[in-house]
Amino acid sequence: MRIPFLQLGLGFIISAAIGWAAYKREALSVSGVIGAILTGTAIFGFGGWAWGLLLITFFVLASLLSKYKEATKETLAEKFAKGSRRDLAQALANGGAGALIAIAYWRTGHPILWFAFVGALATVNADTWATELGVLSKRLPRLITTGKPVEVGTSGGVSLQGTLATLAGGAAIGLAGALFLYVESLLRYHPRIFLYPLSCLVYPANCTLLPLIAALAGLAGSLCDSLMGATVQAIYYSTSREKETEKVIDPDGTPNTLLRGWRWLNNDWVNFVSSAVGAMIGAMLWRLFTGGLNWSANFAVFFYLSKFLPLFLYPAGLTCLLLVLALILRRHPQWQTRLIAVALAVLWLGGNRVVTMAVVRPLEWRYVPPPDAGIPQADAIVVLGGGTRSPEYPRPMAEVGEAGDRVLYAGYLYQNGAAPLIVVSGGALPWIGPDSPTEAEAMVDLLMLTGVPRDAIVLEPRARNTYENAMESLKILDDLGIDNIILVTSALHMPRAHGIFARLPLTVIPAPTDYAFTQAEWEFYRQPTLSTQLLNLVPNADSLEVMTRALREYFGIVVYRLRGWL
Repeated sequence: MRIPFLQLGLGFIISAAIGWAAYKREALSVSGVIGAILTGTAIFGFGGWAWGLLLITFFVLASLLSKYKEATKETLAEKFAKGSRRDLAQALANGGAGALIAIAYWRTGHPILWFAFVGALATVNADTWATELGVLSKRLPRLITTGKPVEVGTSGGVSLQGTLATLAGGAAIGLAGALFLYVESLLRYHPRIFLYPLSCLVYPANCTLLPLIAALAGLAGSLCDSLMGATVQAIYYSTSREKETEKVIDPDGTPNTLLRGWRWLNNDWVNFVSSAVGAMIGAMLWRLFTGGLNWSANFAVFFYLSKFLPLFLYPAGLTCLLLVLALILRRHPQWQTRLIAVALAVLWLGGNRVVTMAVVRPLEWRYVPPPDAGIPQADAIVVLGGGTRSPEYPRPMAEVGEAGDRVLYAGYLYQNGAAPLIVVSGGALPWIGPDSPTEAEAMVDLLMLTGVPRDAIVLEPRARNTYENAMESLKILDDLGIDNIILVTSALHMPRAHGIFARLPLTVIPAPTDYAFTQAEWEFYRQPTLSTQLLNLVPNADSLEVMTRALREYFGIVVYRLRGWL
């Protein structure tokens, strides 16, 4: 494999210039300049300009932050092994893992290594932000292993302010990386610009997911740093100052006594190991979020996360989460009162009828047909699952759920000559069990009750979400030679469903049903009368349930856009 001498040369020049500027600003020592040149040359030369710029972003942000309220932090400097001027060991500890990853990328070209690199830099940046901003917290940190309060600057101490700074530091690296990827995607076809190819990485899902991946990887790596600091990092005791310190020798030349940890594992090694952990987490998250695992395993994880995580964004789940936090903060009455007030506000707004209608209407009315619209015509009706309950004991038959109008409307369209064929799409949910009837089978039973003959119904029993509804239905439609369909689903669900189906080689006619609110209800509850507004002030369970379904759709649209499905 050819060595990229041109890029290595450019990397050396740029790294030397930035290192010298950092030295003049007293952000780097002489040895720190050497370390910056070594890591910068390797990362720029073997990775590419986006890699090099991301490293530069870290050094600039870290150096600037070290100057923030420097006078306030000077009293804490004696606990740390190094000052604000970064030396060779610190430069290698912070950039060494990234340099090794860049060399591996040059040798293999595997796209996962970019996300490992982002995870490594997100970790060291997150840890730097946590240190520089966390020490300014007005509350004492707590040791990560025991939860006991410790002095500010103690290795292994964590605080809420420091943790938030950790997330912000990781996300900052992710945002910068996403920006560099986006710019490269604009420039990669220009023949005069020498770019090491990251083009295999650039598509919307990667750019939009990068800040999230970096924030989580940075948090994981930083927590690893804190855990090692509290357990195995070498911590010394200064007899002259009667304090714990990371320094082997005091400024006056007095050697300190090892108090705990492994003598060889100093803060630089902790930073290097933590950045390696962040790199692994970044790579794993990329594989999880963008399909690096085999489809079945990746989808299973994505499916459960997409169902579980949003629970805390819905009114009921968010209210419970806020109340739990209020209980945890019972020793802080002011914060506890605020959290309880916010929890009640979330519950009231979520159950308020007018607020719910305002949230629902943009989704439901996006594809509403005109009042005088006739029966649409197509070659097939595709009805999506989600509106049935399986005929398992003690149910005597398949039953309709809240969204059961989908099945009834599909039968209505068929009986009125809209299409000669109905494709029912819906598999079994993972938590129900492999032997349970699929949603498609339940829809067949219900459609037959409406008078649709069995030979006019085609099953698609594999889909587990809307994306798979579209992909699996397309296979069947291709086999049947059909490219013109009527899509039937709930009005709330139609924007996401139609967005996916419309990207396929199909002519799609939306046929929404299962409306939560009618035009008459919208006009009635917006009347400025006393009785109407009193009704609106009282939250109710029905509005809370509809609000939850609407938020689920908004969340689904965001997730599908991140996945590149919309």
